[in-house]
Amino acid sequence: MSINIYFRQAVLVGLSSFCTLGVSTLSAEEASNTPSVVTEATTSQTVEFKEFTGRVTRNRVRLRSGSSLESKVVQEMGRDDLLIVQGEQDDFYEIAPPAGTHAYVFRTFVLDGIVEGDRVNVRLKPELESPVIAQLNTGDRVEGSICTDNKKWLEITPPESTRFYIAKEYVEYAGGPDLLAKMAKREREVQDTLNSAFLISQTELQKPFPDINLERAKASFEKVIADYPEFTEQIAKAEEGLNIVDQAYLQKKIAHLEVRARKNTDSWNTENQNLSEQLGQYKENLAKLEERLREESGLPISLVNLDKDLPDAAKENERSKETIVPQKILVDASWGQQEEEQYQNWLEDHQGTREEFYSFEQIEATRLTGIIKPYTRNVKNKPGDYVLVDEKRHMPIAYLYSTRMPLEQAVGKTVQIVGARRPNNHFAYPAYHVISFQ
Repeated sequence: MSINIYFRQAVLVGLSSFCTLGVSTLSAEEASNTPSVVTEATTSQTVEFKEFTGRVTRNRVRLRSGSSLESKVVQEMGRDDLLIVQGEQDDFYEIAPPAGTHAYVFRTFVLDGIVEGDRVNVRLKPELESPVIAQLNTGDRVEGSICTDNKKWLEITPPESTRFYIAKEYVEYAGGPDLLAKMAKREREVQDTLNSAFLISQTELQKPFPDINLERAKASFEKVIADYPEFTEQIAKAEEGLNIVDQAYLQKKIAHLEVRARKNTDSWNTENQNLSEQLGQYKENLAKLEERLREESGLPISLVNLDKDLPDAAKENERSKETIVPQKILVDASWGQQEEEQYQNWLEDHQGTREEFYSFEQIEATRLTGIIKPYTRNVKNKPGDYVLVDEKRHMPIAYLYSTRMPLEQAVGKTVQIVGARRPNNHFAYPAYHVISFQ
């Protein structure tokens, strides 16, 4: 019996030693494994993904609801579009929903802006076949409006957990995560500047021509072109806007000058008519005076020189009635000198060739109709080589010269001239340089 007791004690001691050895061995293994676990955690923290702004490098790049080619296509992105990259999965980047993205949840699961139900699907479109892009749970708050296309759905902003996916090969690094917000701000600025330029242009072009001032509008268009080089679409619109404004301004100017030319012509016609009436009255008075002198003096009327008392306009009118023999008159060299001075004066405010100068003058030119006759009086500072005579009243209405048109070929003919106003050196009628005639 004592032997049995001894044997049992020996067995118990042996078992106790074995258990102690096992426990100490297990503790040693846990201790040896601990550093490797810490090392793995440390490595995981080191490679933590950092958000950045990515730029799409091609057109029609697909944004998907999952990180595989079998996932539903959410939308297509264009070249230079910016995205917030928040993570990566295999060959895809995780992308925050682009600005302007809408999401939809079935109205039955939302009561007073609070979700009633677990794992409620949020879809890309208000239809059950649309891709699920997120899920909501009981108690989640949402703000939205009833969808106009399908009133059973609520249109909301995508939840913060929403992620889309895009292939890495079509995205390049553009900057930090705040770049997209900065670019969005600049886009609003350039769009506001562009809209302001168009609005100012429209307002100014509705004014009478003398009151139009397009400096502010043009400055805004030029600011878009100079200060926002990254917005090519807005730059193209600004360049088009400048062109439209210039064309509209030119049309307004032409219309204004045509009206002014008609008024000037009417004014000259009225003035000439009044002068003709005065001349008729003068002749009538002159005839009475001749008769009176003849009766009182008994002298032949031919001995009385009354021509010296005629006004210059009357003398010119009488001479214009003389029979004119067509003849070639050499162009005075002084006309070329005068035209050179006119051209140089124009160059002080403009740029262009001599042909462009005359094209510009033609816009403001006066149009007159009459018979061309030589102006043969040998006087100093005469304003032209020819006179234009009104064919109805037989009275001069303008002095003419030209360094461009052969006026001698039109002597004695009724023509319509296009003339640029020139100094008349205080003679009776206005003077013109003839740009063209027909």
